[in-house]
Amino acid sequence: MANHASRHIEPRFSVPDVAEYHSDKPTAETHAANLADYVTRINETIEAFGKARASRNIEQSKEHAITLDREARAYAKFFNLKLPKLPKLPVLDAEKMRVLKERESAADATRNAVKQAERAERDRIWALSNVQRIVEWRNGAHVDRYYIQAGEYALLRVKFDEKTGLHNLTAGCHLILWSEIESIADAVQTANDADASTAPQTNDAENINA
Repeated sequence: MANHASRHIEPRFSVPDVAEYHSDKPTAETHAANLADYVTRINETIEAFGKARASRNIEQSKEHAITLDREARAYAKFFNLKLPKLPKLPVLDAEKMRVLKERESAADATRNAVKQAERAERDRIWALSNVQRIVEWRNGAHVDRYYIQAGEYALLRVKFDEKTGLHNLTAGCHLILWSEIESIADAVQTANDADASTAPQTNDAENINA
């Protein structure tokens, strides 16, 4: 986008154009376009400053605006140009920044505590036997599927969903809503009763005498 002067040359400027292809010096039009570009970029940075919510982004936007302002002034002075009216630079509210950083620190501490608790829970699960992991999973604990060895997979569990206030059925890696279970409850009961009525009957007395 912008052309940069060689790094060993001072001062250095970041501008859209340096000189026409047939000339080794910038023209008046080139200088005007370059200064106008500085004004545009300063305005864009000030806009970003106003939209920023994180303290780091706010401070970076302000510093970037200051850098562009200084560079524009140096550009005009170096080439002996009339400096255009530059946008007013943003000012940080020290008290608001202090409150913001405290809030961010508290949020970071909360996130770190959650991550540490999750890591501790993973370590606890990992230390269990495969059978114990299956029990934990069926009781509602979060157990990654790869923690459970092949051939001993836990397939079914019922878990309460705090968001909906209902229970859901997990079948392997599939989540089945309780409303779906209710929709086939009568059919399941009917099939169960039918199977029970046709199952071979055993004579308890014969079993005792046998």
